[in-house]
Amino acid sequence: MLETRAVLDAAGRLAARGEEGVLATVVRVEGSTYRRPGARLLIGRDGTWVGGVSGGCLEGDLVRKAWWRTAHGAAVVAYDSTADDDTIWQLGLGCNGIVHVLLERIGPGRPDPLAFVRRSVDERTGGVLATVVRAEPVTGLVIGQRFAFAGDGESDGPDPMRAAAADCLERDRSRTVVVEIGGGEAEVFSEVVRPPVRLVVFGAGFDAVPLVAAGRALGWHAVVAHRRPRSIRADEVIAADPITACDRLRLDGRTAAVVMNHHYPDDTAALAALLRSPVRYVGVLGPRARMERMLAEIGETELDHLDRLYAPVGLDIGADAPEEIAAAIVGQIVAVFADRAGGHLRDRPGPIHRRESAPAAEAVS
Repeated sequence: MLETRAVLDAAGRLAARGEEGVLATVVRVEGSTYRRPGARLLIGRDGTWVGGVSGGCLEGDLVRKAWWRTAHGAAVVAYDSTADDDTIWQLGLGCNGIVHVLLERIGPGRPDPLAFVRRSVDERTGGVLATVVRAEPVTGLVIGQRFAFAGDGESDGPDPMRAAAADCLERDRSRTVVVEIGGGEAEVFSEVVRPPVRLVVFGAGFDAVPLVAAGRALGWHAVVAHRRPRSIRADEVIAADPITACDRLRLDGRTAAVVMNHHYPDDTAALAALLRSPVRYVGVLGPRARMERMLAEIGETELDHLDRLYAPVGLDIGADAPEEIAAAIVGQIVAVFADRAGGHLRDRPGPIHRRESAPAAEAVS
């Protein structure tokens, strides 16, 4: 999310100066690749760039060639690291896959391809952004054309795209699909756009400082809630008791909360309020016996969805110092939102990323 914010900010600066840029977006991958669909790179006229679409091996080529490749409109370029050795050597490709990158101009007089993403970040909304990457002329669509499907049901695209978007939202998974429109086929990248994770820390002790810093380093919106918050660099500080803080926050499923007041009554109150909320992740610092005592006091009527409760909080990495504990907690939150167990990648059978099926196999009519 930090990279997304950087790309949005850079696009805003270009717009303020009335300048053009080239936006590169990964729209499909095959095999092993460093970045996944949805990764973005913004290139300025002076050769400066923000973001990334690889581990550093494709950016140089894109900066050199993006402008002439988009001289006549948007284009999709495929970088194939499974090709001959000369190609791999020239680009310095370290993966064994194919990356399909959409290149398009942004700037004055052009539609804003980042508008839906910006709205998701600013307003904590979400949905699916459908981008045309290939289209037969009979469809009436062009490469780079976009349709937005908001999570609340608001949409502006044709029915086949709506059906594909609804399926992506249900699966919570971006994918490239082939849809039939007007008697022809169009290949569409259906990107699930999510608002940034909001990290709410109930506590303001010295051990909260590295946790808040780690969350902010990932581009999360970090909130500190405490009756008497100390000086702490957070995006938002709420000086209130836990119940009042929860009422003010309008908690949602993109929120991760960590309870670490080091004050038993406040920790119990925060835990009770969080278990009644739709928060995706509830972590509680402290020993298991303390947490079990709190749950007993809350009562069985508050014990719904305990699968969201992580107590003792954090991954089992042997953390001891506050900074190590923060790393264990943040790593666990990342794993939970990605539906992963948080184990060693070397022990994971098969590829480390979910592989996307060929678009033709995802046809929606």
